[in-house]
Amino acid sequence: MRYAQILILALLVGCDGQLKNAKSILSESKIVDIPLVTYELQEVFFNKKSSRWQFRVNNALVSGYIVDRFKNGQDAKQISVYEGRKEGTLKTYFPNGQLKYEENYKNNKLHGEVKRWSQQSGYQLMAHLNYKDGKLHGEQKKWFVTGELHKLMHMKEGKEDGIQQAFRKNGKLYANYESKNGRVFGLKRSNLCYELDDQQVVYKD
Repeated sequence: MRYAQILILALLVGCDGQLKNAKSILSESKIVDIPLVTYELQEVFFNKKSSRWQFRVNNALVSGYIVDRFKNGQDAKQISVYEGRKEGTLKTYFPNGQLKYEENYKNNKLHGEVKRWSQQSGYQLMAHLNYKDGKLHGEQKKWFVTGELHKLMHMKEGKEDGIQQAFRKNGKLYANYESKNGRVFGLKRSNLCYELDDQQVVYKD
């Protein structure tokens, strides 16, 4: 970790010792420099054909931070973009400023943690997922709005791998099985069901 911090600092600091106007994201073997420039959503558009963010004026690819706001001035969404693709963190907010979604991207694909909060539950964490190169990977958790654990799943590159559990609100298991090499061992009454709809995570029971 200390080496990574030194590496980022060395890249950001110029010969005159001044910090450059960029934010570095260390992503495995590569470092992406995203300019610390904020653009309003009305200045840009998302090109569905190319899956890239572009400027409305000249169609050039965006690098920086795209912000959408509610009428009350609060941020509704913040998107970290590099050369038109999502890179880093995307945050979506409720009108009062509380976080609604937090997603992490690498090269335009979900990569790392994805979290969702519910206004109904007093802004309690409702889902904590993990992705790798656009696919569910690692431990996945989902809660009821009342706070009880609903599902605990384990995935590997988009497929169930390991112990899969689902609970009722009273804490009793109603699904408890292990997936291994495409085979299922144990009591299977429910599947993990997460999917993407227009680049947003959809949570299904």
